[in-house]
Amino acid sequence: MCVTGALAATAFVARPAWLHASAEPVPDVVPARVEAHRDLMDLLGSFLSRSHAVLAVHARGRTPYLEIVVWLEDATNLGHPDPGEIAVISHSEVLETIVYHALDPEADADPDASATIPGAPSPDFCRAWRERTDVTRRLLATGVTRVQVEPTGRRDDRARLRISLTWGAQSTDGADKGSMLLDVIMDAPDRL
Repeated sequence: MCVTGALAATAFVARPAWLHASAEPVPDVVPARVEAHRDLMDLLGSFLSRSHAVLAVHARGRTPYLEIVVWLEDATNLGHPDPGEIAVISHSEVLETIVYHALDPEADADPDASATIPGAPSPDFCRAWRERTDVTRRLLATGVTRVQVEPTGRRDDRARLRISLTWGAQSTDGADKGSMLLDVIMDAPDRL
């Protein structure tokens, strides 16, 4: 009887109808279920799409952060990013946070900081940017367990990026996921 019960339970768990495998591609746009999560995705999408350019995207590696370096606007020193025109968006898997780092216009300039931004801001640049005393930090989101940024090609003169966010399971519904497609100007698309 025990053997029959174990076989029935195994058949129920492994029944092919319950296993859904699909060769269909992952959809490009998946709205998050939770309204606050959709709002964050709208904010990030709007912010990145309206920026002058995305200078770099750094996956985790040398630092524990996924980072996006954004050239907000080209208001001064045309054609060259200045410190007041730069922001770094960092995601920490450990802290499950997304933080926006930008120069505080009211702070005294950091005397040790360079006045120029390198053409290809490296992970070391991002670390130094986060540590600057004249950079403010704004917490954009908590509970974000994963952020992925993937290039998916080009559209006209813009790079197309798929940005996917995953929030931890805070209910019986499980983790919430969302993804969006953005067309952005990349300072150098090969830096992704």
